Amino acid sequence: VRFLQKLLRQIESLKERQEGGEVLDEAQMRKVGRLEEVVEEIEELLDVNLDSSDEEEEEEADDDKEKSDDEEESEEEEKQSLPVKR
Repeated sequence: VRFLQKLLRQIESLKERQEGGEVLDEAQMRKVGRLEEVVEEIEELLDVNLDSSDEEEEEEADDDKEKSDDEEESEEEEKQSLPVKR
């Protein structure tokens, strides 16, 4: 699994370089072409879906932010409704 994870990082790096305008050689292009194969193999070995994990993490982060915002509003409302001691 570690080999596949390392290979995936290399492929992602090559894709970024290619998107940045760098011309890749034939061996690098073959490696980039293996992206789906490598992802599928990792998913199979780890019994996960890598495509949806980023989306799920973003949704969880959004949910946490909404909860945090709601909690701040509730605390602010409580402070305003408390009687002031003098």
